[in-house]
Amino acid sequence: MLQADTPLRYVKGIGPRRAEKLEASGVETVEDLLYVLPFRWEDRRAFATVAELGLLQRESTLEVEVASSRLIRTRKRGFTIFEAVLEDRSGQITAVWYNQPYLARVFVAGRRAVVFGRAAISRYKKRLVLENPDYELLEEEDREGIHTGRIVPVYRKLGELSSRMLRVIQHRVLEGLGERALAETVPPDVGPPEGRIARLEALRQTHFPPPQTRLDDLAERRTAAQRQLAFEEIFLLQLALALRRHGLRQQRRGTAYELTDALRTKLGRLLPFKLTAAQRRVLKEIGRDLESTHPMNRLLQGDVGSGKTIVALLTMLVAVENGFQAALMVPTEILAEQHYRTLSSILAVEGISYRMAVLTGSLRAAARRRVLTSVRTGQADIVVGTHALFEAGVEFRKLGLVVVDEQHRFGVGQRRALQAKGARCDLLVMTATPIPRSLALAVYGDLDLSVIDEMPPGRQPVETRAVPYDDQEKVYSWLERRLEKGSQAFIVLPLIEESEKVAAASIDRRGEQLARRLAAHSPAVVHGRTPPEERRRVLGRFSAGAVRVLIATTVVEVGL
Repeated sequence: MLQADTPLRYVKGIGPRRAEKLEASGVETVEDLLYVLPFRWEDRRAFATVAELGLLQRESTLEVEVASSRLIRTRKRGFTIFEAVLEDRSGQITAVWYNQPYLARVFVAGRRAVVFGRAAISRYKKRLVLENPDYELLEEEDREGIHTGRIVPVYRKLGELSSRMLRVIQHRVLEGLGERALAETVPPDVGPPEGRIARLEALRQTHFPPPQTRLDDLAERRTAAQRQLAFEEIFLLQLALALRRHGLRQQRRGTAYELTDALRTKLGRLLPFKLTAAQRRVLKEIGRDLESTHPMNRLLQGDVGSGKTIVALLTMLVAVENGFQAALMVPTEILAEQHYRTLSSILAVEGISYRMAVLTGSLRAAARRRVLTSVRTGQADIVVGTHALFEAGVEFRKLGLVVVDEQHRFGVGQRRALQAKGARCDLLVMTATPIPRSLALAVYGDLDLSVIDEMPPGRQPVETRAVPYDDQEKVYSWLERRLEKGSQAFIVLPLIEESEKVAAASIDRRGEQLARRLAAHSPAVVHGRTPPEERRRVLGRFSAGAVRVLIATTVVEVGL
């Protein structure tokens, strides 16, 4: 009897050679194979007659008898056509299979079968035929086969195993497993008790759904069996992340910072405005992390304009006041320069002196050397930069805190590469992407979550409208009226140059057209290939109001 850990080489239909190739795909055991799930299902329950085929115009299931068959070898070398004349009480139809000569031994006169396919006009026969139908040979009046007469699973090809072969093997495995072959992974007291299905039964019903199952429910993944497997997957993911976080905290000791009343007063002098209640709540959560001996791993979520940057600055200054350096990593040079200017202006308070540096890929050699020296010697307390921060040549004297803005633009490995430049780094990652709490915990389960859910007073409300592309003329007419009243505008296009592969507007064509149309309103163009000095000049003029319309790619997605 098969067990969950039975190697695939012992499964009939796979064997050692195929098993070796499947192992390269990470499918090694019977249990691994069972989690190769169908990507769709076909309803082959309803039977039609031969006479109805031309009228149905859809895939149909037929119960037929083979009247005759023949194998045709064509002039094209290696190309064969196998024909079988199939009949029932209503008439006859020819089924055609290409390059499957072995079927001559299968479809012999007098044999009964169930076939599934769509009737179409053949390019060879110039008449109605079934081309490459799926089939099931009937033995002893059996109409409950694997490939027909039921809801049938359809799989993506796995190694050398076609969907049909996988269907046979999965059916064979599910039939050969004992009821206790698969241990339950979700404890009985976890999750809703109602509708609980054993793991093996959930897999059976997902591969080969019961006759009463609705096809729409399968397609939307909302059957009880699919929900059970989804819950199991989420549970195991959360368990793995919780164990990982627990392990990290046990293995790594963080730095316990001191947050004295004197330090709080000193940092409070930096603020030209009053923090919102949400910002104060989030800072308390971060403060508890920083005072702990465990390393901080926290995700800070908040809409654009909610005040994440000031929270990040205050967090970095706590690290600096405790004798450490802090690094703020952002995805674009525009955002790095913006943060550098913004933070520098906030820190320009008499009697308070913090040293900042900015590190980007476009720095000239001499400037880059100066920045790297200041980072290595500790002269720079806070370093703002792009991906250049985690490059091999960047050395910190005493890095204690890493802050990552727009964190979804960076991979886990990139975050870790920057953290590795310090001995016991705390981590704060930020995002403006709205993530419901449950989804955030699922995706970032190794991070604690803080949310700034309040906007500072005086912020303008944001309106978002989606307009059909055919109505774009109305949009640009509305835009021109707003520009005439003194407004400014971004126009963001997805591409720099036109592409044959992507049907989207580009700077080199649509951008030029818009610049000509809006010439009266001082337009300018910026994209990823614009030289850094030119980009800074244009953005400075836009910020000052000299440029009224900025036509750009997503290089200005964040930070302006």
